[in-house]
Amino acid sequence: MPIWNASETTDRRLMRAAAIAALVAGVIVVHTIVFDRPLPGVSALLVPGIPLLAAGQIRVVSIILGRRPQPSGGWLRRMRAQLEWNHDMHRFFFEGLSGRAANALLAVVLLSSVAAISAVPALARGNPQRGSGSCPWELDNHGVIACVSHAEYEAAGAAVQRFGGSILLVFFVIHFGALRGELARRRLTDADAA
Repeated sequence: MPIWNASETTDRRLMRAAAIAALVAGVIVVHTIVFDRPLPGVSALLVPGIPLLAAGQIRVVSIILGRRPQPSGGWLRRMRAQLEWNHDMHRFFFEGLSGRAANALLAVVLLSSVAAISAVPALARGNPQRGSGSCPWELDNHGVIACVSHAEYEAAGAAVQRFGGSILLVFFVIHFGALRGELARRRLTDADAA
C-alpha cells in the first residue's frame, strides 16, 4: 500500500523539481572540483532543497513500496522473491525507464559518490570557520582549531560543498529517475487498460 498515492501532475512537478535540484547540485560539485574553492551563498539553497528532498524521498519510498512484488507461497519463497527484486537496481529504482536511461542515471550516481569520497581527505582537516584576529583562516576539527593558508581554507570550503552537493545529487538523481519511471509505467498501464 503506497504511503503517498500522488497524481500524475504532482509526480511531474516533483520530477521537474528533482531535475532542477540535481542540475544545481551537479554544478556545485563540478565547480568545486574544477576550481577547488567554494561557491558563495550555496547554504541559502538548502532552504528550498531540504523540503524538496523530504517530499521526494517520501514519494519515492511510496513508489517503491507500491511496486514491490507480493509473491504467494511460503516464507522462504516470499523472501527469495523480495531479495531478488531488491538486488536489481534498475527495477528497484528505475522500473519503467529504458535500460540506457537507467544506466545513465546509475552512472551519475556512481560519479557523484566518487566525488563525495574525494572530498573526505580534505574534510579530515576540519571545517572552515571565521578566523580570529591572529589567524584569519581557521579550520575547526571537533574543537581543534588549525590556522591554515588561504588556499587550504578555500580547499576545505570546496570539500564541504563537494561532499554535501554530491550526496544531494545522488538523492535528486534517484528521485528524478524513480518519478520518471513511475510516469512512464503509468502511461503503459493506462494504454493497456484502454
